[in-house]
Amino acid sequence: TDGNSHQGVIESRSGSPVTRSGYNLYARWSGANRWSFWTGSNSAWTQRESTTDLALNRADIVSCIISGGDGAGATATTTLRLNGAQEATGTAAFYKSTAQATGVGNVPTSFFLKGQIGEIIMYDRALSATEIQHVEAYLSLKYNKTLPTAHA
Repeated sequence: TDGNSHQGVIESRSGSPVTRSGYNLYARWSGANRWSFWTGSNSAWTQRESTTDLALNRADIVSCIISGGDGAGATATTTLRLNGAQEATGTAAFYKSTAQATGVGNVPTSFFLKGQIGEIIMYDRALSATEIQHVEAYLSLKYNKTLPTAHA
């Protein structure tokens, strides 16, 4: 539902070990109406936004990837994929949250999701491009979502 605000999907963020640590995924219904993936870079959040608009009553397959780095400030690559296509990527320092468990549906506690989450799949390692395509293909079949043919 368009609440003209950020709506949290999943997060693990805190002020430890540095001021901006962890990650957030928002459905940003304010302004551009885009998916927004934030990662902690100490004194600021690094943001990756989709180029495709959010749409009411449309299921999306959103993949957020943090690869490389050490979670303690080294440079990592962050990528936002939407419905099987890369929408944004870049590099920045990344600090993993050390004081907050993963939260779903309220990122942080005041940004409640006004929608539904079909499924969340998390890995504790970087997936290869082929593995990412296999996971996205699995979700597209399960939720009847068309993806680019490279996922077949």
